Formats: sequence, C-alpha cells, structure tokens
Amino acid sequence: MRVNYLPWEAVSGPVFHAVDPKPRKKWVTAGGWILSVVLIASGLASGFLLITLFGILYLLALIMKKDTVVTSRGVETFYQMYITTHYDMWKLGELGYVLYEDRSKSGLTALLFNRNERVKRLYFKNEDAVKIVDMIKSDYPTILTGEAEDYSSTDIKSKSRKRAQY
Repeated sequence: MRVNYLPWEAVSGPVFHAVDPKPRKKWVTAGGWILSVVLIASGLASGFLLITLFGILYLLALIMKKDTVVTSRGVETFYQMYITTHYDMWKLGELGYVLYEDRSKSGLTALLFNRNERVKRLYFKNEDAVKIVDMIKSDYPTILTGEAEDYSSTDIKSKSRKRAQY
C-alpha cells in the first residue's frame, strides 16, 4: 500500500532528510531480484511453500521505501511496503542526547539520537546537521548535545539518567 502523503508534510518549520551514506549498488539490487525469483520458482517446483514465502518477503524488502527526517516534532521514520505502512516517531522531548560525528571528507555528519536504551545513527549533510543541533539546543536545552569524541559511554549514561530522574 503506497501513500501519496508523508506524515511530516503538514509540519510547519524545517524538515531535514537523512541521507543514506552507502546507497545500494545496482548489482546488489539485480542479485536480490534474481535471488527472489529463484526462491519463488524453487519453492513452487519443489513443493516447499516456505521457500516461496521467503522469496516473496525478500521481494517486498527490496521494494520497501524508508524515509527518515528530523522535524520540530522529532525524529520521524516512515516505512512503505506494498502490503503495509509503518510510522515511528521519537519526540524531541523524549531524547536523552544528540551527539555528532563529523565526517567532513564525505560531506556528511552522523547524528546519534538516544531515547531510553536505543540509539539511531542518521547521516545528514554537514549544514543540515549544524541546523538540527542548533534547533535542539535552542528548543530543548536539557538534551545533552556535543561531539561524540568528547563523551565516553559512562559519561553519557550518567548524564542521561540524571536528566531522566527529575
């Protein structure tokens, strides 16, 4: 089921799209299609329908589209497959920290978003990453922000717990 709208289209304010640092190569995509066809055909020919099911699921994974953005509401992810859609949002107020890793050689900056015990690493253009961190600092000053190299994992855990206790 494909939808013609995205959940963040109605949001006023900036919308920063995450960038895939290593897009899938053409030969990997072609190999995936070939593998799917082989799985479906061998499952039908041999009578093992479970193999056919794996082939169909692999096809659906190949055509799935994932959009991830950061808005003034939070980190929003929208998955679109032909059989279903799924929307996930981490509100900015729920975040424990946002750290950045500068990858200036590639023109991308990795941002690490933490909520509870989960961490998402998303890549943004350098100028967008600076705007995201500035937006979070101004709107939510209690969220820990900074360079990832400056913090050890114990520092982050203790500061996140202190923030969650009040």
